[in-house]
Amino acid sequence: MRRRHRVVVLALAVITAFAGCVHRETSGEPFAPWDLRGTIVEASSDQVRVRHKSGQVVELTLDDRTAIVGAEGRATMSALTHGRRVVVHVEPLKDGHARAASIHVFM
Repeated sequence: MRRRHRVVVLALAVITAFAGCVHRETSGEPFAPWDLRGTIVEASSDQVRVRHKSGQVVELTLDDRTAIVGAEGRATMSALTHGRRVVVHVEPLKDGHARAASIHVFM
């Protein structure tokens, strides 16, 4: 019985090690875009802070290319108010910051 326990523990360790080595980059780009779901903590003309359900707050850069979309289509910065639920398409930048490519606001 003890030997079987060791085999199971060893098998789980090997599986865990291989699972941790899975390379998550699927697009071939070192800085692949991703989607962030959360609520707006704060927004200004050049930055938005979004709280993920985990509690982590992500700071994103806004620029003239950022598309803000509401229920009726294109929206303005006034839609980005504290507590609004959003889905942000995030583009990581080479300098370590991230840009909001689009923000979908749920009213």
